[in-house]
Amino acid sequence: MGIKLASWLMLLLLWSGQAMAAEWIRASELKSVRRATEAEHAQLQQSLRAKQMAYNFESNNYLIHEGDLHIEGHFDCDTVLVVQGKLTVTGLYNDYRSAIGALVVKGDMEVDQLYSWGALYVQDNLRAHGLILTVYNDFTFEVGGKVSARALVISDKFNDYRAGEIGVVLSDDAEPEQVLQGLRQFVPELYSGADHLDVGEDGQYSELRFDDDAALKRMTAAQPIFRQSPAGEALGQQINQALSADVKSDALLALIKTDRLLAQLISARAELPKALVQQLLQLGDATINAWLAQSHPYLVQKATTQTLSPELAQRLAANPSTPFATLETLAKHGDPAVRAQLAEHETLPDQAQTRALMSDLLGDAEPSVVAAILGKFAHLSAFGWEVPDTKINGLIAAAQPAVLEALAGAHLNAKQVDQLIDALKPAGLNTLAGSLREQAERRRPTRLSAAQIDGFALRIIALPAVKDTWVSFHSDAFLALSPALQASQFEAAMARRVLDPDRIAEHTRSLDVMQALRDLSLQHTQVIMPKLASNPLLPEALQQEIVAMAAKDPDPESDSWETMESLLENDDAAQAAIIAATDLAVEGHWEPGNGPLFHHRKLPSEAINKLDAHLSGNEEWALTLMSQPNASVKQRVRSLKRWYDSDASLQQSLATAEALSAAEFYALAANSNSEDLQEQALYNLALPLKLVQVLQKSPFETVARAALVHPSIALADLPLSALDSEALLRDLPRNDPNDWLNLSQRLPRLQLRAIAHQRFGGATLKAQ
Repeated sequence: MGIKLASWLMLLLLWSGQAMAAEWIRASELKSVRRATEAEHAQLQQSLRAKQMAYNFESNNYLIHEGDLHIEGHFDCDTVLVVQGKLTVTGLYNDYRSAIGALVVKGDMEVDQLYSWGALYVQDNLRAHGLILTVYNDFTFEVGGKVSARALVISDKFNDYRAGEIGVVLSDDAEPEQVLQGLRQFVPELYSGADHLDVGEDGQYSELRFDDDAALKRMTAAQPIFRQSPAGEALGQQINQALSADVKSDALLALIKTDRLLAQLISARAELPKALVQQLLQLGDATINAWLAQSHPYLVQKATTQTLSPELAQRLAANPSTPFATLETLAKHGDPAVRAQLAEHETLPDQAQTRALMSDLLGDAEPSVVAAILGKFAHLSAFGWEVPDTKINGLIAAAQPAVLEALAGAHLNAKQVDQLIDALKPAGLNTLAGSLREQAERRRPTRLSAAQIDGFALRIIALPAVKDTWVSFHSDAFLALSPALQASQFEAAMARRVLDPDRIAEHTRSLDVMQALRDLSLQHTQVIMPKLASNPLLPEALQQEIVAMAAKDPDPESDSWETMESLLENDDAAQAAIIAATDLAVEGHWEPGNGPLFHHRKLPSEAINKLDAHLSGNEEWALTLMSQPNASVKQRVRSLKRWYDSDASLQQSLATAEALSAAEFYALAANSNSEDLQEQALYNLALPLKLVQVLQKSPFETVARAALVHPSIALADLPLSALDSEALLRDLPRNDPNDWLNLSQRLPRLQLRAIAHQRFGGATLKAQ
């Protein structure tokens, strides 16, 4: 018959992909291993005394395999293991699959491919048929003999080895020719992924970095790591051309047809002609489609309607530029993960039609979809996304655990909270306690009375403790209590060991609790004090006490000094405390040029003047001084001259600036052609409106955007449509808390309203 039955079976396995589904074998489950004895431990320590690997064998709590070890399949090194002979792995070696592993091989090691996040030491030779990929600098890669592999990639890892036969060597400091060798040998996907590639305009091929995560995924899935044949020697020049900002469309078209990597890099460009996008889509390349799903979602969806993969559909779902018609299509996608991914579409809650789509998804038959929408947007039900109580009640009654957990963050009434508390697991209780706390702190609108919040918080505090260290629902529920109840409940809750003292110290609104934590810290541990020092409501008397404690302590590395540094990193620290700490610095108790005073954003004028007398010639102090709103014109000009001493044009502009009045200097800065000078004008929080308007027209984007929200602009005159980013809103300086309350009702985006309301609450609470 020609081909034997066994051969036919092998071909069928290969075609079906099952031949590559090798078994994973865990080191900790090997029947041939045992615990090391004290004598073996002493002997191993002696043999490793000159190796970094010795760090992983300080105790004898590790496993030993006698003689050679042969692993038929993939090897999951999930423990600390010593192989006394040769180790052979016919598949992939991975020491970061189930747990971080450490491996010592006393002979040779031979693998198909190798991925090491943990620690690896091979006493003799290490050979891989494919790729050796070793990453992460907390562990080591050491080989006593020679390393041979088709490729060796060392990413942020201590290494010590001798090179044998290695086709490609890449490291963090790889030379351009080494980078090019990798680009020619590895498949393009290891450089061009939509979640990995980060190269600016006019980038160079030498800037492209190997994607460790993508390589691990491909190795695990038995997908190709290497090209079938190397790319041409001209690839480097072609990549430079593909990344060039001024390359013409016809040249890009020619490059697309030259190499798949070039096509993928071109698809990552922010702007592409429609015709070129269509050419790229015809290639049917997953990486290209992923990039174009970000820049041209409509064209991608239109071109790939019949072959819209779940991965590509998820990218379209998350893209805020994806048009509504495409979102409607995705909401009916057969893969629940795609429908759930719509929760990552940032502007979904901001239009009536998309809000309706979001509400429809709450009726999805798959709980993971409902949970995704609620988990992302449930809190926005307080800011304009109206979710009827009948819908919430129905979801509570359905009792799907993931949905209940997400509902815990919604805008709930008292009956709904009452029903949820007993049904929630720890993760959901975390969400609910955090929501109650934000409501109590007025950082979230509430449908509950203060008494109801206290009652629900007390019920959560009374729940049994759990072992998981990440669980914080007791602490957040305690912080939701009124200050008076916090004071009365503190001792009992601490006795039950359900509170995190650090968390309470950082956020409590009770003066009595602050004092109790201060006493507890001084009697038993200093760990609490730095957190207490960062509490924005800490009274000035306690702040002054913190500085006084540091003044009495001769050791600048002590807990007392750490606590004072934490205080100085608190944006709400009292001016008197900052000035007292400054006195310590200038009196020689510490080096003012190395402390947190350099990073405090609003140093009082008195502190600035005292520090300036000591540090006027210090370059780092010049940088700090330029960003201080309370710096004088003379100090600002001198700092500019010191920091930009090689900028001849700027120096000329500032030649006589020290003699200018404040009004004259800020007019000069705002009207200058220097971005650095214009930024200095922005630091004047009382800048005249006419100068703010000049800066709003600045050719420098960062200056123009910052000028749009300058604090001297009245709330009524703020261009609300410009507040389109959470980062811009978080940095928006407003002194009147009522501004934040107003913004939480007027901003065009629901998520921005929520952020504004959070700022309102935090700005108005007082400790009691």
